[in-house]
Amino acid sequence: MKTKEAELVYDYLSTQGKKGSGYLTVSNATGIQPTSLHKFLKKHSEFFVSVGGTSSYRLKSRGDFDGSKQSMIDILASKKRNQKLFWYLVSLSIFVSVFSVFNTLLVVR
Repeated sequence: MKTKEAELVYDYLSTQGKKGSGYLTVSNATGIQPTSLHKFLKKHSEFFVSVGGTSSYRLKSRGDFDGSKQSMIDILASKKRNQKLFWYLVSLSIFVSVFSVFNTLLVVR
């Protein structure tokens, strides 16, 4: 989910208070596809909490997340950077491994 969409979700849920709102209602209000929105809400439990085990969500008010939109954006950006770095390192490791194998095969001949 893009940062702008995450901001829309935050803005909408920030107006809903402790009762929160069903993810389908949030989807209609923000224009975000329901399946994408539901996955996002479930994945980011550091920002959002399910209300009473229902399909309603509200902003989380405890934990590392201080409740501000900027804090959420910063955390999401940091996660995205870390994920990109992880995949870069995995790709580099695979390249080095393949290069080493081919290099070894060439030396053996």
